[in-house]
Order: sequence, then structure tokens, then C-alpha cells
Amino acid sequence: MRRCALLRGALILAPHPDDETLGCGGLIAELARRRRPLLVVIATDGAASHPGSPAWPAQRRAALRRREAASAVRRLGGARRHMRFLAFPDGAMPMAGHALREAARRLSGWMSRLRLHNLVAPSQADAHPDHRACRALARLMCRRRRLSLLEYVVWGTLPLGVRCRLPVLRHAARRSAALERHHSQLGRGPGGLGPGFVVPPELRRMTRRGTEFFLLAGRTA
Repeated sequence: MRRCALLRGALILAPHPDDETLGCGGLIAELARRRRPLLVVIATDGAASHPGSPAWPAQRRAALRRREAASAVRRLGGARRHMRFLAFPDGAMPMAGHALREAARRLSGWMSRLRLHNLVAPSQADAHPDHRACRALARLMCRRRRLSLLEYVVWGTLPLGVRCRLPVLRHAARRSAALERHHSQLGRGPGGLGPGFVVPPELRRMTRRGTEFFLLAGRTA
């Protein structure tokens, strides 16, 4: 276990709106508190959480998810300038190809402008296809520029290895409140949205943990 170098600043890559809060809410809050360089990138549009709603077509659902994510990051102490949205289709983010290379180019440019060297992305232990695609994107970025890649997990268990330990108990209330901003993922979406995904209790408890762990997956020269 080593002291967390993430406090110098980070780009946090989240597969869906709400993953930023579940996996890295404490890190976001602590970087915002310290006024360190921070960028939260949401990879997919989140529209697949409530499929088949006639009153809420995909484009409208995506706009709702974007507003919820922005509100959550504000509750964590961030601002709109700390966010970017790649808008890949939820559930169909590519694992390779031109679109992923273009995303890597954009993210690398953002990191260069902010002088960021820490990239935080989902772990290989996360089996969800969009989480795996985000990891592929992170690996692609590591081939383009010098980075420290640190991984977090939402669905699964963080693999063994060298970990950074970040105490975040002081931000427990903020993290819980940030998750509450994702109304549509907690069964409290607007009228007509219809049935869909609901964050399970074990994931909701993640916002109350006292420590966030990140696996040091590698450095590139």
C-alpha cells in the first residue's frame, strides 16, 4: 500500500453517469477541495438504463442522465468545467477502431492542457462491456503519452497488486448526496420514464465507505 499520488490531480474516466460517484466520488471531492486539476469524463450517454419508454426516447434519456451527472459532480464540489461527455451509445461502446482512437486523441489533448499525468479508469475486473471498453480506451491512451494508470472497480473486486489508499470518510455525506442526484437510477425518475435500472443496495453503500482504493496498473515512459 502506498500513499496516493492521485492528489496531484487526475482525469477520471467513468463508463456511465453515476459510475463517477460510485467508484471515485471521494477522489473527486478531495481533488475539488484541494483545488487540484480535475477532469471527469463520462464515456457513454446512459440512455440504455430505461429502454422502451415512449415518452422518453433515447436522446431525451441521455440529456437527463447528463444533467444528473453534472448535478452529482457539483455536489461533490466540482463544476461544469470539470466535466466532459464522450456520448458513446450506452451498452455499445467500441472496444477498438477509429472512434476509440479519436476519443483517445481528445482525452490526451485535455490531459495535456491540464498537465495531468494520472489517468483513473475501470479495472479489468469490471465485467460490464462498457467498463471493459473504457479500460481499452485507457490502455490506448497509455500508448500515446506518459501516464500513470490507476484502476477502480464498481462491479467486482479490485485485483491484487500495488494499491493507492485514499481516506474519504470526511466526504461521506457529499458522496451520498451526489448519488441522490442520479434520480433516474434510484427509481425516482420523472413521470413517464418507466421501469429501468436501479442502483442495488450494495453499490449504494459504496458512497459511505471510509476509504477508496485504486490499483496502480502501470506507468508509461
